[in-house]
Parts: sequence; C-alpha cells; structure tokens
Amino acid sequence: MAATLRATLKRARVMKSIVQRIVMSSLVWIPMVAAEPDWQRVIDDPEQRIQVYVRDVPGSDLQAFRGTTRVQSRLTAAIALLEDHTVAPQWMHNCKAIDIVERVSDTHTISYMINDAPWPVTDRDVVVESQLSQADDGTLTLSVRHREGVFPANDDMVRIAAMEGFWRFTPEDDGWLAVEYQVHAEPGGGLPSWLANSVVQDTPYYTLQAFKQWVAKPDYQTAQRDYVREPAALAAVGDVTPATAQQ
Repeated sequence: MAATLRATLKRARVMKSIVQRIVMSSLVWIPMVAAEPDWQRVIDDPEQRIQVYVRDVPGSDLQAFRGTTRVQSRLTAAIALLEDHTVAPQWMHNCKAIDIVERVSDTHTISYMINDAPWPVTDRDVVVESQLSQADDGTLTLSVRHREGVFPANDDMVRIAAMEGFWRFTPEDDGWLAVEYQVHAEPGGGLPSWLANSVVQDTPYYTLQAFKQWVAKPDYQTAQRDYVREPAALAAVGDVTPATAQQ
C-alpha cells in the first residue's frame, strides 16, 4: 500500500513538472507571437538562412513584406553597399537604376529609383528619402520613404504613390549581423495579381540572397565610415568571403 502511494505521488510530481514547463514555455512564446501576429511566413530557405514574411495592410491591395537573414559582416560593410547606388541594379531585385538627387548629410540622402516591371506592365519610379540612425546597442536602421514634389513624374513611368520601409542590421555576440529588410508600397496604377504576389515574395528573397554575396566583397568589408560605430565583436571580423558570409 505504501509503495503504491509513493509511486502515485512520484507520478503526480512528474506530471506537475511537465505542466509547469509547458506553462512557462507558453508564457515565453506568447509575447513573441502576440507582438506581430499578422505576419505570415511564405518562404523559409534553411540553406540560405532566408525567411520571407508578408502581411495585409488595411486599405491597400499590396501586402507588406519582410525578409530576414544572418550574415557574417561588419556593420560598415552593409552600409557601404547600400550607399553604393552604382551597383544597386546588380543586386537589388527589379531595380533598374538609382541616382542620388541630393546628399543632405552623410546619413540623409534623397535619390531617384526606377523599378523594372515585366512586359506589358509599365516600369515604376519613385523619389526616396533615406535616413540612417544607430541605436545605443549598435543596431543600424536605414529608414526609407517616398518623397513628393521633388521633381515631376516621368511620362514613361508610373510614379509609386507611397512607400515606406527600412533596412535594419542588429549586431550579434558571435560576430554576425541579423538583417531585416521590410517595405510596403503603393505601386500606382493596377498590378496583375500574379505580379503583386511575385513582388512581395521575390523582392526580399532575391535581394537578400544577392546582398549576402555582395557585402562580402573586400571593397565593402574594408570600408570606413565615421558615422558608423562598430561593436567589438564585428570590428574583429576578418577576411569575409561569400561562402563564410552565408554559413
């Protein structure tokens, strides 16, 4: 009888421990899910370490997208690549051209961008204001939004009616960067549904895939910017190659 009672109590303690762990796991997980419950993952590429998420935007026919990945790189290299508008069409998906209109300061620019669209859809253009900021923890955010009234629309293009987003680079303790690329735009005019779906999924995926290759180039890894603070873990990053950058 005593042995049976001890066994019953032991099982009860085990069950209590399991329940407590489940409850604690739920408490940890729920805030992360509840923080942004409307993002839906549409691409998960473990080999490239790229994830793409989309979500509906009230009043808009086009979803917002967010792409995430990790890369072994200095912060300055990431910014140097984004600032090099001459190579943007070679790695930014569907980017046909970017020209600097005004360099307000080292961290504030206004540029003109043309997005390539497949026939018979007309190419889009937009004037973009970019501003760079760095948080106390080292996180760099390049915020982008459309600007109106800088110069008249091009008759050969459809002007993007609205755009807002960011690139964000968060230093990690192991010398890697967590990368986020998020944008929502109003493309102006009508877009076929097949193209709209392609834009919000392909743009972040292929852009991040190419970004990881380009940011590893020596010209960017050795770049210097007085307005970028490198955390110790990233300042020590040595020779980065396209292969190691994507591990």
